[in-house]
Amino acid sequence: MNVYFHCANSTEQGGWACVILHDDGETCCMGSMHSMNSHTAELYIAAKALQFALDNNYKNINVYSSSKYVITAAVSWLQTWKANNWRTKTDGKIKNEQYWIELSDLIDQFESVNWIHDNSDNKATQLAVEYSTFCHINEINKDES
Repeated sequence: MNVYFHCANSTEQGGWACVILHDDGETCCMGSMHSMNSHTAELYIAAKALQFALDNNYKNINVYSSSKYVITAAVSWLQTWKANNWRTKTDGKIKNEQYWIELSDLIDQFESVNWIHDNSDNKATQLAVEYSTFCHINEINKDES
């Protein structure tokens, strides 16, 4: 299963979308939100995509995103944060801690999750960009958090 997600936001309001390619075809989920910065929104949609995969009994997933924050943290920092009781290696507070804990709990339920930084022009990435931009502009499926 491959997941492509994107967030389009400005300050505290924005749109999000993910395109999920799976054995039965393609599934899209999208919406808009208030009171979330871009990093929080990226974590939110990553968690939604992983939950969809779990709900549909997928145990191996590839996650594609242009978000360097999510990809770098998931690959390089997450295990250290967990080992340090959700503190940085210098004992600092983790930004968006509640969202990272939720995402970590979801990741732990998979056999494998591959995080891939993606800025490509493939169809799924472009759809995620278009849908998130549309939701940002029109505040579609407002998802208050």
